[in-house]
Amino acid sequence: MIIVVVAWALFEGLLSQHSFIKLSSFRQQTEELRQQVAQAEAERADFKEKLRRLETDPYFLEKLAREKLGLVKEGEILYRYEEPAEEAENRGPVRTPIIDEGEAEEP
Repeated sequence: MIIVVVAWALFEGLLSQHSFIKLSSFRQQTEELRQQVAQAEAERADFKEKLRRLETDPYFLEKLAREKLGLVKEGEILYRYEEPAEEAENRGPVRTPIIDEGEAEEP
């Protein structure tokens, strides 16, 4: 009788659906999911702040237009730098400037 009780306790404690091993695994998964949720909430807050600034801050909108789209104001000259193919592989510090004097666009 004692052997049956000990066997049942071992089974329940180590191998069953409610075992200590599975409980520990569930706790670890829960912690990982909490971290993912926290990261997603931080990204969401960042996106909301960027959206707010895009809607209310014309200087932020201009900055993004210049950085992401390469837009310039009339009379400005845009300098772009590209790495030559051989230096791109070696990550050399020297870059050749390219002057773009095309149509200027307002952001």
